[in-house]
Amino acid sequence: MAALIAVGVGMGAEKLGRKISEKRLERKEQKAAKERDAIYDHAESSSASAANTKSSRHPRKQERKSEEVQREKDTSHEQRRSMSSERSLLPDDPPPRYEEVVRHDARRA
Repeated sequence: MAALIAVGVGMGAEKLGRKISEKRLERKEQKAAKERDAIYDHAESSSASAANTKSSRHPRKQERKSEEVQREKDTSHEQRRSMSSERSLLPDDPPPRYEEVVRHDARRA
């Protein structure tokens, strides 16, 4: 009987937790929507020159971000390329066989 009560309480707590999370997300979305509306309303009501400068700044940020992402991709590609070039610099001779290494170690001892 106690197990059933515990399971019921646990399920109720989980459901309540989900509701709280959903409400929190809704509030965040509403807040973000209000902020967006405030920004766009402000941009529409301002003069044309101010709107042009504001809109010209935004693409620059996007260009910078895209350039940063491209640089990161290039550097990671370079690192991969450098690893493959290191492999190509290694001699083509295969590593020594186990028996040869053991014999060589036995001679030293």
